[in-house]
Amino acid sequence: ARKLAEILNRHLGRTEPQRHPSPDRHHKASTLFASYSLTELQKWIDMSPWENLILIEPATHSDSQRLLQLRERLLLQGFSAWAPCPHQQACPLLSGSEKDWCHDRVVIELPRYLQGIEKHLPFRNQTLTMSYLLLSKQPAPARRGWARLTGDLKREKGKSRQLFCRGPQREFLTWMERHHPKLGEIPRGDLIEVPAGEPRGNEWRVHPPSK
Repeated sequence: ARKLAEILNRHLGRTEPQRHPSPDRHHKASTLFASYSLTELQKWIDMSPWENLILIEPATHSDSQRLLQLRERLLLQGFSAWAPCPHQQACPLLSGSEKDWCHDRVVIELPRYLQGIEKHLPFRNQTLTMSYLLLSKQPAPARRGWARLTGDLKREKGKSRQLFCRGPQREFLTWMERHHPKLGEIPRGDLIEVPAGEPRGNEWRVHPPSK
């Protein structure tokens, strides 16, 4: 959450947290920060009075889809998507896929008290997952030629691919292993400049390196 706030502050200037559920007529709204809140609500609150929105929800399929539905509504209300979306078009995972959904994973360093607890657990987990949106009434910078990695590495016979987002189409960034043997998994959530390639169905096939 702190990292998301830092990103928004860096791009939009300093913001002050709001303690009230909604601003009154004497209070100028700045930023609404909601963490694991919308999942508890039966009905969305009116977010139009705020200038900036930082919304963090669980990484489940249902919560992510609900957040993407809210994204559509907020774009129509004049908000601009800053992250994770690199574009302002329809989300390709909202209706284009039943098994993929938009969520992120971050590696964390556990505090000592949790490290002690983890020693007694049958598994280890050094990551946190979440679905999130950063939106603002200030237009997001154009990111033509850039994409967000939204999936983990999938290895198939002779090639590797990862789900990525740069527009309304569900696409995979794909490379042939014989051409790019040293190219491994790109961390989920990274914003990358799309390498030279060509479309192959729902794939963007990366060109072999020039000799």
